[in-house]
Amino acid sequence: MSTVTVNMEPVIAPVLFDTLRYAKRLQEIGFPREQAEGFAELQREIVDERLATKADIRRLEAELEVKFKELDAKIDTVAKEFDAKIEFTAKNLEYKLTVRLGSMMAASVVIVAALVKLL
Repeated sequence: MSTVTVNMEPVIAPVLFDTLRYAKRLQEIGFPREQAEGFAELQREIVDERLATKADIRRLEAELEVKFKELDAKIDTVAKEFDAKIEFTAKNLEYKLTVRLGSMMAASVVIVAALVKLL
């Protein structure tokens, strides 16, 4: 097992590929020792580079959970800001409509008063 550092904490990385066993098997089928060891080391590099361990997956899950919580908080903030803007716009519209209706009613009263005087 080799030691790697994740978030400044030493972690024991599991052996994903048994190079000794692989090299011995290659030697059994006729590869020279040096060539078998070279192939085994190359295969280990490929496996280590491309395969995720359970610890890798757990770390990524934890990182994703943090990111989702941050995103959820941002969405909540934006939703609250949006709700406040809608509320402000609705009140502003209501105010403008009230003023317009009041103006129309005042104009109607003036028109009715003028008509009453004329008739």
